[in-house]
Amino acid sequence: MASIYKRRKYAPIPANAVIVDVPDKDGSKRVARWTDAHGTQRQAVVERDPRFGDRIVVGEFRHWYIAYEGEHGRTQKRGYTDRAASVAYGERLERDAARRREGIVDQYDDHGKMPIGRHLDDFIATRPTYATSDLYVSQVRNRIQRIINGTKTSRLSKSG
Repeated sequence: MASIYKRRKYAPIPANAVIVDVPDKDGSKRVARWTDAHGTQRQAVVERDPRFGDRIVVGEFRHWYIAYEGEHGRTQKRGYTDRAASVAYGERLERDAARRREGIVDQYDDHGKMPIGRHLDDFIATRPTYATSDLYVSQVRNRIQRIINGTKTSRLSKSG
């Protein structure tokens, strides 16, 4: 089951802040109250993190994030600004990963949909630097690029 969440922006607790417990519908929450440099009274929720200690929440990112069980284990991906669309996207990601694990979907389908120029860039980037000169690599790249342009090919797969 995919879960969605919003990432938060954090900041250290200001030096002149006073932390108080404020009643909440779920019990109580810790809030830091302080006066900023302009003399404005500010407050923010305090969260405890085992790695960083106490810090204040200063905002949230616009997009929802999706944590799901991917093909190779738990993974995360950015969703949409709309919660319902992100839930649907998370379900689709998890369903596709399950199909790949079962062998129902070819794991190389994504490669066929990728622009062929990216494949060429990856090929050139992974060449052994000790075995070829820069001139040779440039010639090979230009020759492959001419073939791609001459055949008007944009992707390896026709679908996508």
